[in-house]
Amino acid sequence: MFKVGQVVELKKEFKTPVCNKGLCPVNGDYGAYTITKVNRVNCEALNMGTFMIKTLRMSQLASK
Repeated sequence: MFKVGQVVELKKEFKTPVCNKGLCPVNGDYGAYTITKVNRVNCEALNMGTFMIKTLRMSQLASK
């Protein structure tokens, strides 16, 4: 079960080109997300590298 504030990343088969950028020395990890809101199937998460909110399916997430 995922909780608000938990740091997660997408599973390897669902990674986007932005997630594959890796680490940024200024902003942080482009592949890491912090969960801000949890719904039944989806969750809203803040990307740690771009600081943008994305809606992600929880079945595609792996805890970090």
